Amino acid sequence: MTVSIYDSISARAAATIERKGAPVSFSSFPSGESAASDAVEIEGDPDRFIALKLELVNPVTLLVAARPLSTFKPESGKRMLWAGTTYIVKDAEPTAPDGVPILWTVTGST
Repeated sequence: MTVSIYDSISARAAATIERKGAPVSFSSFPSGESAASDAVEIEGDPDRFIALKLELVNPVTLLVAARPLSTFKPESGKRMLWAGTTYIVKDAEPTAPDGVPILWTVTGST
């Protein structure tokens, strides 16, 4: 297990997201690899939606707790189940102050 100097911050962020958020799960197409965490929906960046060509296809942006995703990257093309809707991950950016992700900002579309 990789240890981050931000483990306590990550634990607090994960606890807040778990308390205020909802479950989200990710799975890949061929291998069936999956991971689950908690997330909160945040306002998406319209410029990012345009760059990803998502302006017309029901985009969503989530702030996802890195636990237990610390070893799982929500990569483009993976399925993401959020609030009863299946999305395809189009973009995932980690917040990783010391190189270990503590949060992910994930953009997906239906």
